[in-house]
Amino acid sequence: MGRQSAQRYLGYFPEVACGAEAVEALLAAIDDAVENIDFVFDTTKKTRDYVATLRSAASELRRDNCRWTLWISLSKASPAKKNEDAAVPVRAAAALYDRHADFQADVRRYIEGVFAIAGDTLARFQDLKTARGLVDYPDMEQLVLHALDEPAVAERLREDLQLLLVDEFQDTNPMQLALFMKMARFAGEAIFVGDVKQAIFGFRGSDPELVGETLEALVARGSRLDVLDRSWRSRPSLVRYLNAVFREAFQRDGMPPALVELSPQRPETHDSPAVVRWTFPPKSSIAKQADALALAISELEQSGHQVSDPETGEPRSVSFGDIAVLASTNNHVRAIAKALRQRRVPMKMTLAGLLETPEVCLARACLRRLNDPSDTLATAEIRALGSCEEPEVWLADRLRWLAAEEEHRSWAETGDPIVSRIAHLRSQTITQSPVEIVARVLNYVGIRPIVTAWGPDAITAAQRQRNLDAFLHLSVEYENHCASQHEAATHTGFLFWLENPTSPDLDLQPVMTGGDAVHVLTYHRAKGLEWPVVVATDLHYKWWSRIWDVRVESASDKLDLDNPLEGRIIRFYPNVFGKNLNGVPVLDNLMSSEEATRAAAEANAEGRRLAYVGMTRARDTIIIAVPESGPRTGAWIEDFDSDHLLPTG
Repeated sequence: MGRQSAQRYLGYFPEVACGAEAVEALLAAIDDAVENIDFVFDTTKKTRDYVATLRSAASELRRDNCRWTLWISLSKASPAKKNEDAAVPVRAAAALYDRHADFQADVRRYIEGVFAIAGDTLARFQDLKTARGLVDYPDMEQLVLHALDEPAVAERLREDLQLLLVDEFQDTNPMQLALFMKMARFAGEAIFVGDVKQAIFGFRGSDPELVGETLEALVARGSRLDVLDRSWRSRPSLVRYLNAVFREAFQRDGMPPALVELSPQRPETHDSPAVVRWTFPPKSSIAKQADALALAISELEQSGHQVSDPETGEPRSVSFGDIAVLASTNNHVRAIAKALRQRRVPMKMTLAGLLETPEVCLARACLRRLNDPSDTLATAEIRALGSCEEPEVWLADRLRWLAAEEEHRSWAETGDPIVSRIAHLRSQTITQSPVEIVARVLNYVGIRPIVTAWGPDAITAAQRQRNLDAFLHLSVEYENHCASQHEAATHTGFLFWLENPTSPDLDLQPVMTGGDAVHVLTYHRAKGLEWPVVVATDLHYKWWSRIWDVRVESASDKLDLDNPLEGRIIRFYPNVFGKNLNGVPVLDNLMSSEEATRAAAEANAEGRRLAYVGMTRARDTIIIAVPESGPRTGAWIEDFDSDHLLPTG
């Protein structure tokens, strides 16, 4: 498949027309340009920077490992207008990169190499699993798929399997579809339950187009299609709004209104608006947008906005726990969570950086001092964090201690209560496990009351305590890790392990699991959940092209239900152009191709489905946050825009 993928990709490139001589021609053009550029009449910074770029490029071009992106940059670079003529030959010589024999050979070698490495990795991984008697989830799928071809298995299933029920069918991947189709042959009845409007996990391998073709093929074979057309979640005014927006949106995908529109079943219990528009200043940074959202959420909670209580159905004022903020990426989720925390708004969201929080830094410093009394850096951190001393204070004390020629290991053991307790604890922890030691440090040394006193409010203090609990749990994880590796768990080992934990998930600050707090999560994670109020953000952002995704495609134009895996191939196109996205002929050729158009259409369709999933999480109110100036061209919101989308009042 690597050779086939490389051949298809290079089909968008011009034929090879040059080789090593093109390098010499480009160097000659650069030398001429540097010599001919007139600095007497052109003293602009643009021209000076251009000449510096040419000189640096000439040096790199003479090396064997010159970057091809350098050629692309030179094909578009220019000085100020007065010396434009000198740059024309450089651009012309550099523009030959796409027909350079070495460039196309490098592209081919890279694509085929990636496939070869992937294949070798899978083979080695399989050998490792076999040697250790292990199977993973893909193994189980393949083993079951092969087992279903065994006559004894097939006979037993025909006798025993009365009903095959598959939920969330829209998220089925090709391997699972093959399993379901085989099992359906043996079942007395097969029921597939799903909503094609909620197929949003293409990046995990699901194939919405394949699922759609499957449904059409099943109906053609005589299967019955039942539509669940009632909404028990959202209030009537919100259902009517969502019907109007997505009836138009999904018509672009050929979906009839009967598969989109829902009939509301909940009564209207209050007159708060079902749709609200929030705006923030145009061209503001992600941090400023997040801060504007945090402020608006704080004001919303104080406004008396009405929602229906999910338990009683009675109207009441909105609380923080009724609100969910949806973002497109985890980075944006973290930015919003940070802004909410800075605005003192309680929120439910895991943030990275547990090991860098001040309370955990203090705990780690105490553990280091307990492990090594000569660790003066740990002692300094304890005095700075635990006693809130300024550097000038503890540094002066350290210098006085050294001048008095005291025992260097005993610094601060008599003057600092935390260090004193650590010294007293040392003899008691010699035979204790890391979990016991961490617990003693957190409780006996007094870290918990110290970090609570830091303030500035009860919400932050409670989060600090949760972070310390998570740190204690890390010692449990460390001991479990040692047990799995048949290694001894030690105090010193735990400190080293913290420098490089086995998983980035271990560095997450714990989420607030109870209480009145705003939920912050991605659109994908919101699936299957619901809240009275949903704030939809990031609709003004533009998705990246899917042409660079690793894609699984079918070589057949027609789906074979009995063998849905047949003819499926992997296609991989690397982005060899770096940040040079404009004015690149090969890239223009690729992006205007039928293949890129199809990839863009698939991405736009998934964008509509993702917006549908997010906006239908709301029970009472959907809030759409967009810039005052409106979205830029190609923004996500254009995938499902309609006259009904944004309220104007």
